[in-house]
Amino acid sequence: MLQKCFQNPPASYRIVPFWFWNGDMSEAAIELQIGEMADKGVGGFFICARQGLTVPYLSQVWFDRVRFAVETAKTFGLEVWIYDEYPYPSGMAGGEVTLEHPDAKHHTLWSLRETREGNRPIHLELPLGQGANGRRSALR
Repeated sequence: MLQKCFQNPPASYRIVPFWFWNGDMSEAAIELQIGEMADKGVGGFFICARQGLTVPYLSQVWFDRVRFAVETAKTFGLEVWIYDEYPYPSGMAGGEVTLEHPDAKHHTLWSLRETREGNRPIHLELPLGQGANGRRSALR
């Protein structure tokens, strides 16, 4: 039994690649690519929206295509996962979250440590950044 499972593992033990949706993603293209993945022995895939996607992210057409992909994958015995990284970093939902909840926008705080000897001043050229007022500025 164990040897048989090792030679031909079920989908849950096979590789599950990230499948970047970065074009039209018509139903014909989806069906063709899922068939190719099944033929190559993958266990499933993560649907990942990426730059270049022509279908509006989270639109009805998007969900229709995802549904089609899930139904097609089922016919091949593949598992489907949906990845929310559009675009990176996670949780942005293609910018939709911060459009409705600007207070949810993430901020990055960088730390810089400089050491000096004696009483000599330190001069730092820092890259441009965007302040809370939306204006670009540099610290010196």
